[in-house]
Amino acid sequence: SEEQWEERWGAIATADGAMGQADSKSSKQEAENEALADCTSRAGNQPCKLKVAYYNQCVALSWGSEGNVAARGPDIKEVEQSATEKCSESFSNCKIYYSACSLPVRN
Repeated sequence: SEEQWEERWGAIATADGAMGQADSKSSKQEAENEALADCTSRAGNQPCKLKVAYYNQCVALSWGSEGNVAARGPDIKEVEQSATEKCSESFSNCKIYYSACSLPVRN
């Protein structure tokens, strides 16, 4: 019997000064809902918006003094570098705030 791989989803939601995340969820909807709920729980009364959803790969969020930028891809180090480079084009003092991978699992 051939191996079955199940997708794993992650998501990031951000507000002004707050972030929420989910990883290794079995559906996009589940990841997005959890990331938004996580953000809302930290954001006080700031509105949260979905920043990025991703599956079977890695994500990084680089946060600078005026905003944040997300990047995604297969390699976490490259993704962190890419997010910081992109963030630095628009904002100052960019640093990796969050990174994670949601990789497929064998069922």
